[in-house]
Formats: sequence, C-alpha cells, structure tokens
Amino acid sequence: MESLTKNGNSLNFNTTEVIMPGIVEPEGLLVKTRVLDNPAAGQVIVKMEASGIAFAEQSMRRGRYYEQPKFPFVPGYDLVGTVVAIGPGVDPALLGKRVAALTKTG
Repeated sequence: MESLTKNGNSLNFNTTEVIMPGIVEPEGLLVKTRVLDNPAAGQVIVKMEASGIAFAEQSMRRGRYYEQPKFPFVPGYDLVGTVVAIGPGVDPALLGKRVAALTKTG
C-alpha cells in the first residue's frame, strides 16, 4: 500500500509503503518512505486513493496464502487511483485518468 507525494518540482515521487517483514501481527508491520524511479517503458505510476485489506492480505500476513509471496513484501492486492506519470510507449491519454488495478502485492 503506497501513497505518493511529488518530490519538489522534479518528476520523482516519494512513496510511503507498509511492508510485511515476515509473519507478524499488525503492529509488526514496517512503514518506509522512499523515492520512486521514473516509470520505465510500458509502466505508469498510480497515486493510490484506496486499497482494501481483506482475506488475501490477512492470509499473506500469516504466511498462509495459497500463492504466498516471499517476505518481505508490500501488500496491496487491489487499488484505485490516478495515473500521475507514464513511461515511454504508454498512451499519453492515460495521464490523469482514474484507474483500478489488481496487483497482488504493492
């Protein structure tokens, strides 16, 4: 799960991530801020507005999901947000569009 803020006037964005470091209770989750790279060819950056916490994330936190990602990872099976940056080869009409995505992890 991420949130984005513009890093000054540059094209870089700061993101805040919730990280599952291993099998932990909710208070054991980590919060980290980092600068995102500009999107590569065919990629976009989405400013997330909402993401659910449901069965999949709870199962992943316990290490019991049927397609368990390796720890550490950023959870976030689904999200809704706005495209704020596009990489080479991406249709410019997507910039500023509201989108939904199934990502499995952040």
